[in-house]
Amino acid sequence: MIPDFAGDIVIAVRHEYAVELWTDRHWEFRLAGRTVLDLEGRGPQAIDNDAPPDPVDTDLINGLMGQQITSVVTSPDGRLEITFGAARISVDADDRFESWELSGPHGAKVVCTAGGKLVTWSPREPA
Repeated sequence: MIPDFAGDIVIAVRHEYAVELWTDRHWEFRLAGRTVLDLEGRGPQAIDNDAPPDPVDTDLINGLMGQQITSVVTSPDGRLEITFGAARISVDADDRFESWELSGPHGAKVVCTAGGKLVTWSPREPA
């Protein structure tokens, strides 16, 4: 199960063989599969996570810094889509590799495994 991220703010980003986003509620999104960034007025831009970071892609991803998340949804086939005000970033499931994961407080985690199956770890109780 995916938590409700509506209202979360992206406070950090990194693009280095994966797109990584961190939120103000201490969640990390790591998108390593086929990722597409769709910006209003620009159209979809495929992000190549298998090659050294492209400066144009990195600049576009850096534009997500400070953006408020409006929704995060998954499809039955494992696709993840994160929507912001004027942007959307998505990653498809991969047949051979884990394509994305969410990591949160107290060890909470959701991983899209090969083939699109989601595996979830519940948060541990704080000590």
